Amino acid sequence: MRLAVTKISLMLHLVLMGECRFPGCCKVKKSYGLCSGHAYQYKAGKELTEIVKGQTSLRNIAGDLRKCGGCERWLPFNNFNSSPTGANGLSTRCKLCQAVRFYRMSANDYLKLYQEQDGKCKICLTPEEVCGKLVVDHDHSCCVAVRKTNKYTCGKCTRGLLCQTCNKALGMFKESVEVLYRALHYVEVNNECEE
Repeated sequence: MRLAVTKISLMLHLVLMGECRFPGCCKVKKSYGLCSGHAYQYKAGKELTEIVKGQTSLRNIAGDLRKCGGCERWLPFNNFNSSPTGANGLSTRCKLCQAVRFYRMSANDYLKLYQEQDGKCKICLTPEEVCGKLVVDHDHSCCVAVRKTNKYTCGKCTRGLLCQTCNKALGMFKESVEVLYRALHYVEVNNECEE
């Protein structure tokens, strides 16, 4: 019964809203008299083409790559952060472009850091291939006024690239040198196992 009601409401919606004006497309029109896919093509100044089911302008036909909205490169899905609002649950920019944008650094700055660290976490020295994508670490005590008004950092407080574990650990230790020294002392003193 519920399925029938849903089909009826969809048909009613199509009648009231109308179909996309692109020949052969029977999706509901959203803007410019076009469905959302064709409207995207139109707004981007592209030639209107048939939209293949399961393909979006940000995803290739095979479905294993996504186009970054920043650098416009086609990259595997693991180069994108997850996003509850993004298409396919992924952010629109690759991790490198997000880092560059958020930390106000150029792609060359990021690559220079990566090369200086030999592709390893600056704290534990684990290679990226083992620990996963390295993230940009910055001093959270800097940019407090900037963070309240803007979601980007000042760009001067970047410290290096860390693995997720080390980055989270620094945050859990409140980036406090005193707390880190106490933790180090605690481990040194209590690290001997009594049998």
